[in-house]
Amino acid sequence: MSFIKILDNTLPIEMFNIVHEEFGKGIWGFSNRSQSGDINTSFAADEFCRKVNELISEKRFNESNVVYNLWNLINSKLEIEKNYKNSLHRIWLNGGPPLFDQTIHEDSEDTYSKDLTIIYFLHSKWELLWGGELLIYDVSKTRVTGGTFPLPNRAVVFPSYLPHRGVAVSRISPVMRISIAFQCKYDNTLHV
Repeated sequence: MSFIKILDNTLPIEMFNIVHEEFGKGIWGFSNRSQSGDINTSFAADEFCRKVNELISEKRFNESNVVYNLWNLINSKLEIEKNYKNSLHRIWLNGGPPLFDQTIHEDSEDTYSKDLTIIYFLHSKWELLWGGELLIYDVSKTRVTGGTFPLPNRAVVFPSYLPHRGVAVSRISPVMRISIAFQCKYDNTLHV
């Protein structure tokens, strides 16, 4: 198992520009929250994500404007509730400046769960020689089963239990690799 879907040109360009501008603001800081025990320091938007995740858990997600609209547009294309019976559980923003790397991690500890992760790339441009690929591994973490370049306005969907990581961005990249992960939970009660 690897990617379920890769979707390019996910948002209309006008909305992509608004989202890119919003996440280029001063919400970023150093963090090591990619997974428990992660000692790699990278950029993340911890406080921003904490506030949005509180709104999601309190059923007030619509107050999150840009992230709420972004999710609705992505979900309208992928139909996560209808096609996969998943509902949004939390979000996470990752920033990958040159020479920063992620550890291999899972977004769900329940092996073979039906939970999904949707990663959407928010940076405005990307050259393939800049690296930063998203790699998916088998559950034993001994084989790469899928990968994709982090092209702007690309969304990828995969099972949350699969180990994955964002590879280091090349030192020659003039931009930070920015992604938002929408972590979804399987909900058999969804009737859509």
